[in-house]
Amino acid sequence: MKNIFKIIFILCLGIFVVAGCANDSGGGNSGANMENTGDGGNTGDGGNTGEVYTPEFTKLISLGGLSYGETVDGKRYVWGNAGELAGAGNKDEVTTPVEVDFTINKILDNDTKYVLTDKGLYAWGDNENGQVGNGDWGYEKTEDGEYILSKPKRVLTPHKVERIDGNIKEVITGDTVYVLTDKGLYAWGHNGYGQVGNGEAGFDETIMLPKRVLTPYKTVDGNIKEFIISGSDYNAKYVITDTGFYRWHNTDTVFSSDGNTPDKAVEGSIKDFIISGYYNYYVLTDTGLYHNNKRVRGIIGNINDIKINDGSIYVITDTGIYAWGNNDYGQIGNGTTIYVSEPYKTVDGNIKNFIILDFGYSTTLYALTDTGLYAWGNNDYGQIGNGATHYNVTRPYRVVSDNIKDFVIAGLDSSAVYYALTEDGLYVWGNNEYGQVGNGESGYEKDEDGNDDYDKPKKVLTPYEVQVKQN
Repeated sequence: MKNIFKIIFILCLGIFVVAGCANDSGGGNSGANMENTGDGGNTGDGGNTGEVYTPEFTKLISLGGLSYGETVDGKRYVWGNAGELAGAGNKDEVTTPVEVDFTINKILDNDTKYVLTDKGLYAWGDNENGQVGNGDWGYEKTEDGEYILSKPKRVLTPHKVERIDGNIKEVITGDTVYVLTDKGLYAWGHNGYGQVGNGEAGFDETIMLPKRVLTPYKTVDGNIKEFIISGSDYNAKYVITDTGFYRWHNTDTVFSSDGNTPDKAVEGSIKDFIISGYYNYYVLTDTGLYHNNKRVRGIIGNINDIKINDGSIYVITDTGIYAWGNNDYGQIGNGTTIYVSEPYKTVDGNIKNFIILDFGYSTTLYALTDTGLYAWGNNDYGQIGNGATHYNVTRPYRVVSDNIKDFVIAGLDSSAVYYALTEDGLYVWGNNEYGQVGNGESGYEKDEDGNDDYDKPKKVLTPYEVQVKQN
């Protein structure tokens, strides 16, 4: 009997020891291991107790081996190819979720991948132009030490891009990377054509590879409101800040002494910016309108809008419309078809609406004012409403003299119908193939034999006031 009790006692003691070891491995060592894989002691299980639970995820992101999730209780986790997202300096895979204190706001998926968080920008992937921003670049090499241009160096895990100050508003990726913040514009990567704006450019003469900027360079200081790249890497860059307008280009000395360093072209608060052509732009500020870096003179009144079409510029103010530029069809409205180099006041008065009807090869303009509807420019299809076709109208013609409430153009080219709604009635002109004008007629013009010419629908060339019969 004593032997039996000894056996029972030993068995119980063994069960107790095994259970204790199991608790130690699940609640102690395992928790310590998870702390080592994360950052700042995050366990990835909602706390430091080592307790495992199943979170309710409300958002999931997967990019380049990285997994990110947000839970219903407001916690955020990363795992997989998390790199420095899981802690500074980490380059290992994270095989269980690690709780983090940031939110991923945007991802950019390409050969080089970018993750924008509220704590900074992270990048990994192809790095032949230094676009990861980690101070390195390059390609794999052959046994002879020659670059293999089809095999760029790769950064395998997310790396935090340092040296960016301020809150990031936007990231523009490519061989050259641009980051817009409230403290400045930062750029790095390919700089063969001066894209970074640091005053340098060029290619290595021996291997014909471009110069590179390997970490963020502060190109423009201040709160960046807008950044525009005109065309490819060979063309201009424009930056709008709270205090002015900057520009630079790879080598063109028109823009600055060396062509690839930003210069402040216009001072003041920028209200509008329009690119009008190659190296051509207009900047509207609180002090006036500038063409490139020169003030445009001769415009009276507060500028409400600027429109550019086929080399013609139209400025709408509270006193009228000013126009200059290309005038092939009389679209400037000065009575000629000769190029106009300075602002000409085309229409006087309060402009309620201004419409550019572009046919691709010609232009017709309409201005709605308190005193009527005015039209000028090309008149191939009778769109001016002056009773004629096939010639240009080089001065504004008042089509309807009443106060215009609305103006609608339905259709294109020769099929268009024009509706002008005034306080006194509705006026219509244009294509009348199906009786759209409402004047009791429809159909087609007749050919030489007196038959309908289906290529020539009837037109009404002057405004017809629509009337209805009362019962």
